[in-house]
Amino acid sequence: MHKNIWYKQKAKYIVQGALFPEAGLNSGVVHAGGVGGLVVVRDINLFSYCESCLLPFSIKCHVGYVPSGGRVVSLSKLSQVADVFARRFQDPKRLASEVCAALHNSINPAGVAVSLQCWHMKFSNLCDTNFTHSTISNMQSWGTVLASSRSGVFKEGKNSLWDDFTSLLILSGAIIDGGDTNHSQRQKMKFVVL
Repeated sequence: MHKNIWYKQKAKYIVQGALFPEAGLNSGVVHAGGVGGLVVVRDINLFSYCESCLLPFSIKCHVGYVPSGGRVVSLSKLSQVADVFARRFQDPKRLASEVCAALHNSINPAGVAVSLQCWHMKFSNLCDTNFTHSTISNMQSWGTVLASSRSGVFKEGKNSLWDDFTSLLILSGAIIDGGDTNHSQRQKMKFVVL
């Protein structure tokens, strides 16, 4: 396969032909969320190379979106779009942003949310990546990088859709980038009590 194919592929060509009418909608009644509301695909396993140090890193990607216009996309296409961007030299934060923007622009949903857990081999002072946690304290270790991106209805102020998305991930054991660790702990406690 030609080496630049991953840089030339566009998300709209991947999802083209994979958009279907949302089941359960009455004809003529179309609104954000349709009948099913939030669609989430968890635990998409990806692999990439860090653009700053060229070392490999492993990724667990979670994608959610709210259908709009009475159309849903085939679930396999969400992982294919994420995979195309992961095959490029990447930074975890940019990867989350690119996957989110590509899905938002290609399927035109009410909103998209992307959360990444990345495990990156690190050497001291070699990589610009900001690690949230290291497993070994010497020069060679694995670091964890958390990144997320959201658009549309997931971005709007105090939105329960973002809370629903993160709650589903936390319930399944995922560690997410929420910016507010107390919020994540509250979510965990809420589900443990129930």
